[in-house]
Amino acid sequence: MTALTQNNTKRQIVQSLYLCKALMAFLIVTRHTTFCCKEALLPLISIATPTFFCITGYFLYSASQERELGKSTRWAKKGLILCISMNLIYLLHHTIDAALCGRTYTPAFLVWESLPFGDSTIGNFVLNIITGISYSYHLWYLSAFWMAMLIFYVLRRFCPAAIYATPLLFAWAQVCHAWGHDIFPGASEAVLIVLRCNSLAMALPFICTGYMIAKHSQALLRIPYIPLWLVLCGAILYKGGLWLSYLQIHTYGWCYHITTYLMVCFTLLTCLKYSRARLPFLNTIGQHHSANIYYTHILIYIHLLRTDFHHESIDALIVYLATIPLSYGINHLGSAWKYIQKRVSSKTQGSVTGENNIKISD
Repeated sequence: MTALTQNNTKRQIVQSLYLCKALMAFLIVTRHTTFCCKEALLPLISIATPTFFCITGYFLYSASQERELGKSTRWAKKGLILCISMNLIYLLHHTIDAALCGRTYTPAFLVWESLPFGDSTIGNFVLNIITGISYSYHLWYLSAFWMAMLIFYVLRRFCPAAIYATPLLFAWAQVCHAWGHDIFPGASEAVLIVLRCNSLAMALPFICTGYMIAKHSQALLRIPYIPLWLVLCGAILYKGGLWLSYLQIHTYGWCYHITTYLMVCFTLLTCLKYSRARLPFLNTIGQHHSANIYYTHILIYIHLLRTDFHHESIDALIVYLATIPLSYGINHLGSAWKYIQKRVSSKTQGSVTGENNIKISD
């Protein structure tokens, strides 16, 4: 295979995954808002966040170990910065919003008073960044992400074989989801969220799963009759997830989580098999706006509930579309900031070069 063919294949695969990210972003919005057919989408909603982790693992894979280690450290740094900044934004928003309404903002998940420094604002903020009990419940994703990247770095550098065992950590999420109240009597729901929605139980298993699928994608896609298998498995998993979602999850939690894991793997393999799948508008959203939609949709929804545009049957769609122009603004601010940094650095380098030339001429 020529280099050009390899690049074209890679570009096609990326496009299909961008389409998937756009669809998963809508499902995440649906999870936190209202929508007319939300119950029918429950199996797909359950795999939205794990699929984001899995796609991250897919892009993390490289033929070079140095590139993988470099990606994991850069993404961990970026995830930590995003985690801090988004928590600050939500904390500031909730504080100002409460003040305008004549009340004092109290975090819903203030659960660290018994720990050292946990009763202070700064101490609670730091613990939130680490544990994922944030100022908006959906931001646990960022805490789990940056810590999972650091753990992946350690595993990839010192014990690569351990990566293949990480999906077993997802069993802990199953245990906490099904029997958390029995194992930890008296634990609040916030503490149980920390135990099952974290870097070890959620982020790392799916990131490593995507990494392994990317590493062995050629062998997986050579399975005979794979399109038929994908159709059959997709139908069975969706029906099974739909059936389990209507039952008591605390009783069938282990089965529900296994179904979720298999559906995530099925979704990624389907994207790889049908790599040319592309819808220009959705691909643009998946490539440039899906992350911003994830982080900011709760802010949009809070204010949507106070307007006449609030309609329970289409709230998810309204919020999803409303976050896109907001995301454009965020991206343009980011581009402007990078441009300023580049100009400053170029001027600094120019002045240093000028000084060196003067010294040489002297």
